[in-house]
Amino acid sequence: KAERVLSTRLATESADYFGESRTADEVLSFGGPGGSAAPSPMPKLTGYDVLLEINSHVPPKDKITLDLERLTIDDTKVDLSGTTKSSEEIDLLITELRKIECFKNNLTRGPTDTLPNGVKKFKLTIAAPCMGGS
Repeated sequence: KAERVLSTRLATESADYFGESRTADEVLSFGGPGGSAAPSPMPKLTGYDVLLEINSHVPPKDKITLDLERLTIDDTKVDLSGTTKSSEEIDLLITELRKIECFKNNLTRGPTDTLPNGVKKFKLTIAAPCMGGS
């Protein structure tokens, strides 16, 4: 119902402004009086969005034992470090995180250390161009 109301209102408002009804994409791509459309200064994803993406892609407890020690999100990258029971679990985590559109080809795995209790300590660095950084 809300989408129908918004679509009707957009059609009415765009007809008043442009002289014809336009879709949301057409309105957003319109450059205005200054000429062509400028890229939005807003990032495609916020740090919170990235956190939600990471959370939704961490494998379930029955597939991985993950102890996340540090997660840092800034405007250019994500640093993630912690421990798992095995190197295979780190590989599984990386595979799942690469399913995030923003992370596909931007994930770098640091060295893996084996701690005295046998767990594997890892560090991942992910360049995040979708957050507005280069």
